[in-house]
Amino acid sequence: MIAIWGHRGCRGTGNPPENSLSAFKAAIVQDADGVELDVLCSKDHQLVVFHDDDLARMTDGEGVVASRTLAELRRLRLRDSSGVLTSETIPALEDVLHSVQILCAQRCAPDFVVNIEIKSAHDPQVATLVVETILRERRQSGWTGLRIQASSFDISVLRRVRAAAPDIPVGVLLDGGKEPWDISEEVLEDRLREIGDLQPDSVNITLPSLTPRAAEMIRRTDAIPIAWTCNEAHPDALNAVQRRTLASTILGSDVACLITDYPGAMRRLLDRTHDA
Repeated sequence: MIAIWGHRGCRGTGNPPENSLSAFKAAIVQDADGVELDVLCSKDHQLVVFHDDDLARMTDGEGVVASRTLAELRRLRLRDSSGVLTSETIPALEDVLHSVQILCAQRCAPDFVVNIEIKSAHDPQVATLVVETILRERRQSGWTGLRIQASSFDISVLRRVRAAAPDIPVGVLLDGGKEPWDISEEVLEDRLREIGDLQPDSVNITLPSLTPRAAEMIRRTDAIPIAWTCNEAHPDALNAVQRRTLASTILGSDVACLITDYPGAMRRLLDRTHDA
């Protein structure tokens, strides 16, 4: 069965702001198998769950995340995907991990995965802080390294994670360097050779890029192929032909995991197609 991870938590029902506690809760309620989130570093060297370097798109604040302390960031309000301000605030990474653990325990979901995408590639300290946080959560909560993992587009970041804690799973994100971020099979083959010494646990590329041959190339490196989303539409907003095409693409790609904005709706679509 294909694992479904919520992208920045999830979108859709309730329209929660991305990377908010509500978004992660919604993904868990929708029976996602995991969530993907983004981390940046605050001015006082605290990890916060936020995607953009700049605060303008998603909050009522201005400037860059790195210019504010955690306390200052917590005072900002998050916008939902339509731009409306909500009562949600920027969470620290530890806030999210604690909340997810409690919710998963309540729903008996012990194998839930939290994929931490490290965004601050220019700050080598962030990788160290992520490792320290994961190891601390393991000690305090009993989580294993199979359930919390790190990913990044920056290979040097993942090398630092691997060197500091070899048993923390790492995922490499690859793209073609320009929107819509798709990567050709030829470029993928070259990149896989370049990162061979890292021996990543997963390789994440866009769904259109994850052809059966691309998935085979990834699996030959002993990594699992993961497909990530890019400006996707809600499956229920597609017509019948589009839904069948999308489901056939996913089911025919040999993908191990799909990262999606709409985990519940995507699971229903795949289940209906598989049972048809």
